[in-house]
Amino acid sequence: MFMLIDYTTNSILVQPIPSATDKSMINSFTKKINYLTSKGFKPVLNVIDNVASKAIQAHLKKYNIKLQLVEPHTHRINAAERAIQKFKDHFIAGLCATEKDFLAQLWDELIEQAQDSLNMLRTSRILPHLSAYTILEGIHKLNNNPWALPGTRAIIFNPPEL
Repeated sequence: MFMLIDYTTNSILVQPIPSATDKSMINSFTKKINYLTSKGFKPVLNVIDNVASKAIQAHLKKYNIKLQLVEPHTHRINAAERAIQKFKDHFIAGLCATEKDFLAQLWDELIEQAQDSLNMLRTSRILPHLSAYTILEGIHKLNNNPWALPGTRAIIFNPPEL
């Protein structure tokens, strides 16, 4: 799983990746950088473990993103370590709420909902009275788009055509 924390909006952005190869990581960085830029929040600094490959570092320089390397497992300096733990706790809580017949191999289908619901709970740094989700996506109207617990069984009625 690829995770990016945007300091300005205080949002956690997550994407499933097939493997931790340079190609997968670079594709994920590109998608998330383009997403943040389209929302008006172009990243300018990336704090990353010093185990990041040269290819990833070169890719970030291509986007004019400054790079700060920290020692791995230094939780006080790297805010991403704490955010990773918050997301993991939130995601596992969502998995525990799924139906007993929920197929475990579909866990990656729940990532977007876990990301969005967690960002709804996190306050933005630029406008503290708004959530990180609201800063990026706008107000979520639950009457138009209701949410259920992840993995909830639903019955859908399709009326016959007359």
